[in-house]
Amino acid sequence: MAAVSEKDLHELIDTRLVVECEAFRSAIMHGSVEWESDVIGAYHRLHRVERDTDGERNKDAWVTAHRDFHEVLLAGCPNSRLVAVAMSLRDAAELYRSASVSAMTEADEVRRDAEHLALRDAATGRDLARGPELLGEHIRMTARYLDGAS
Repeated sequence: MAAVSEKDLHELIDTRLVVECEAFRSAIMHGSVEWESDVIGAYHRLHRVERDTDGERNKDAWVTAHRDFHEVLLAGCPNSRLVAVAMSLRDAAELYRSASVSAMTEADEVRRDAEHLALRDAATGRDLARGPELLGEHIRMTARYLDGAS
């Protein structure tokens, strides 16, 4: 496993941008109507993660729903190897993503939810140009949240 570092984070993001965005582009091209329904359902579950009595989202439930949403976005891709590589890169990014979730403010949560909604809409709207672009920006935000927290 690579050491946790700024260099590793940026290399991981660069690789994810290539692999994950291509898998999403392919999912948009080839996903079925059932895939579209799965995307809508996964977004809904992510958006509706319950808040505790302090108004904070249940972080464990959010992490699970977030992973499920991103997995579903790629599930329409017919290239199972590409999806597997993309998901392994997402798994490798989990340590960084956990830190970025901890650093998020309420305004960041609102912005992140809007990003997920836009990804849902790009997927179901079959927007081949905008979908991968939105996903790329979403992936880059992990580093931005971490930079803002330091």
